[in-house]
Amino acid sequence: MSEQDDAYVTICIPATAGFMRVVREAIQQAAEDFGFSEDDGAQIVMAVDEASTNVVQHGKGEDPEHHLKLYLRVVFSKDRLIVELVDEAQRFSPARKQRTDRGRISGQRQDPRDRAVGHSYSGR
Repeated sequence: MSEQDDAYVTICIPATAGFMRVVREAIQQAAEDFGFSEDDGAQIVMAVDEASTNVVQHGKGEDPEHHLKLYLRVVFSKDRLIVELVDEAQRFSPARKQRTDRGRISGQRQDPRDRAVGHSYSGR
């Protein structure tokens, strides 16, 4: 199978807690279809679930009314399964954080055009 022949699935969902089940089930099925063991599949599901949950919990920044979308792309290549998460959240940079007088960290707003590129996991 050449890179041009790779099969893939792309899902766009609201980045809300209610839709994280869709992400978990899609990844679990993809890992099973690709031939991962049950244990390895569970590890992949957990990694993707943690990354997507971070988007839900932290992606809105200071704008709780912002409706984020999460794009999940699963690529079935000849020798690997690739999972990509792309979100519309503002990028997080610890270097741009500042300590407040209470010792907590607060962030500086970033240009909204500065979007996260996403996360990618591969395995097998």
